[in-house]
Amino acid sequence: MRLKHFFIGFLVLIVAVLVAGYAVISSLDINQYRDEIIAQAEKATGRKVRIDGQMNLKVSLTPAIVLNDVGLANAAWGDAQEMMSVRRFELEVALLPLLSSQIQVKRLVIVEPTILLQTNEQGDGNWAFDLGEEKSVGSDSGSGGDGDIQASVDELLIEQGRLIFKDGQSGETLSLTLDLVRATAAGVDTPVGIEAAGSYQEVPFAVNGTLGSLAQLTNPDALKSLALKGSVGSAEYSVEGKVGQTPAGPQADISMTFVANSLDDFAKLSGAELPPILDINISSKIVAEGQSLRLNDLQAKIGNSDLTGNLALTSGKTPKITGVLQSESIDLRDFTGPASEREGAAEAVDSSPYVFKEEPFDLQALRTATMDVKLAVGSFVLDEKVALEQTQLALGLQDGKLTVTPLKTLFGGGQITVETLLNAAQKNPSFNLGFGAANIDYGRILREQGIYEKMQGTISSNLDLTGAGTSPRAIASSLNGKILIEGGEGVLDDKLLKVLTAGLGDLQNLFNKDESNKLYCILVDFDVENGLATSNAIVIASEVLTVSGAGTIDLRTEKLDLLFDTQTSQASLASLAIPFRVGGTLKNPKASPDVAGAAAALAKAAGVAINPVAGIGAIVGQQTSTSGGATGADVCKVAVEEAGTVQPSPTGGIQETITNAPKLLQDTLTGGASGGTTDGSSGGSNPVQGATEGLKKLFGN
Repeated sequence: MRLKHFFIGFLVLIVAVLVAGYAVISSLDINQYRDEIIAQAEKATGRKVRIDGQMNLKVSLTPAIVLNDVGLANAAWGDAQEMMSVRRFELEVALLPLLSSQIQVKRLVIVEPTILLQTNEQGDGNWAFDLGEEKSVGSDSGSGGDGDIQASVDELLIEQGRLIFKDGQSGETLSLTLDLVRATAAGVDTPVGIEAAGSYQEVPFAVNGTLGSLAQLTNPDALKSLALKGSVGSAEYSVEGKVGQTPAGPQADISMTFVANSLDDFAKLSGAELPPILDINISSKIVAEGQSLRLNDLQAKIGNSDLTGNLALTSGKTPKITGVLQSESIDLRDFTGPASEREGAAEAVDSSPYVFKEEPFDLQALRTATMDVKLAVGSFVLDEKVALEQTQLALGLQDGKLTVTPLKTLFGGGQITVETLLNAAQKNPSFNLGFGAANIDYGRILREQGIYEKMQGTISSNLDLTGAGTSPRAIASSLNGKILIEGGEGVLDDKLLKVLTAGLGDLQNLFNKDESNKLYCILVDFDVENGLATSNAIVIASEVLTVSGAGTIDLRTEKLDLLFDTQTSQASLASLAIPFRVGGTLKNPKASPDVAGAAAALAKAAGVAINPVAGIGAIVGQQTSTSGGATGADVCKVAVEEAGTVQPSPTGGIQETITNAPKLLQDTLTGGASGGTTDGSSGGSNPVQGATEGLKKLFGN
């Protein structure tokens, strides 16, 4: 029993010593060590340190130290006195785990931290501390104990924090505000709960969820788990899966969703102008393995547009994009905004006098990447009234050659096929375009556009063009090839006929009758050489009026030089059919009646060819004075035959007509080479007199 009393007495003594020791330590005023603590901190950082508030020490099995009003000086060249300030700093550490080389931070609280990170004009950061000759932590050799120390944080709390970054080279300032950050973990092997809210560049954000365990997060070779949900501005997102940097490279296997009303908040964050897209809903499974990144089961919906499929990106010296995508509908307005906004923006910035822009293409990406993407779209809506149906295309990029092989789509009841090649591997990139359209119902298109309600008919076209250059304008200026548009029988809207005979009221009266508006054919045939498009034929032949033209479109200057001759099968109205000229430019075309052209038309018999299809005028003119009207078969047959056989006049075509216009007009007025009447009636009327009357009406006289 004596031994028992001895142990009890010894235990009481130990407790008494501990209690006495606790009483002594707890009664210590840690503030008396303020100067020594500041000195050690300044030695560690090379900067001036201040602790202006109270320092408190709580002694227990989980002792805690509290510092108030702490500051760390900025770099000498900084524009603020302090790099960091904290209103309150609290650290609580468990003692017993230290016996087994474990640092267990029970609680770390930082209240109102303000951190300023900035660079100077040379790019140096204020976070680079001048430690003199001091060795960095862990530089000593021979001690392997540090590697065995494990650390954990049970709770991290940051309240009302602010981080500011100033770029001394660009002058840009970024601001991050943290209203609350809380991270909790029950141990090193349990997931870390995370909760944060704040704002970046005045855009609010929030996040809630879990991260991998501290053991995962501190192991550089382990994949890190995450399951997060949050918001950025009005957008909401979720991410779940695993990510990490492994010896084989970055790896990820996550599922993500993103929902937003618009990208306005992200425009503020990035400082870039983003597309005006609305109602965004995107989800995908993201898989990364080394240099490969795949978007599997991609499902995207933006406004009325949708997209599904798979995409893969392989990085490296030559990045490669491959994929197969499908869509029920893509509405271009979802990505460009309302038409009124597009037109306003275009008018505000487009001061160029050219349709084909001079800004060079950025072709560098084409030379450093490869691509093989296939896309199928059920309905491709271009604007409020135009849509392509059942569109399929294959985009290829290899060795600097971008190909579309082919693009097929249905439009206006017909089919369009496009094949293109842009070879950017060359110093002067070349461009090839093959375009084919079959049985396009232009009447339906114009009716849907609300332009001409009575138009009927179909056209087919073929374009085979090649060019070279680094901008749209350069390519257009170097084009070579063929442009052919053909249309068969149909109905012309009387409004269009009135445009073609502007000011000729008597002739227009015929066009109010539907039966008089029968269309026989349309033919537009141009050869293009070194940017100059020269017509072989321009013909619109109808039951009442035939318009045939010739001339050039200079794609190098975008100037128009076209002259159109009008003929009518109505004998009594032949003198009212006045030629007209189209000049100006592609961006600003100008049309006007051409009296000289009317006189020149009478000189066709003398061999002055003002257009290669003058045979049409001859046929119409002959039948005007005999049978009273040329048949559509006659006109269209001649148009097709002449377009393929007649060469431009060696004497200069339109230029010859302009040069000789005074003489031709004089001959006509004096009854010279082409004097006389054309309607078979008596009297001194002639085509020039009729044209003059028409001009008077046109100009309001």
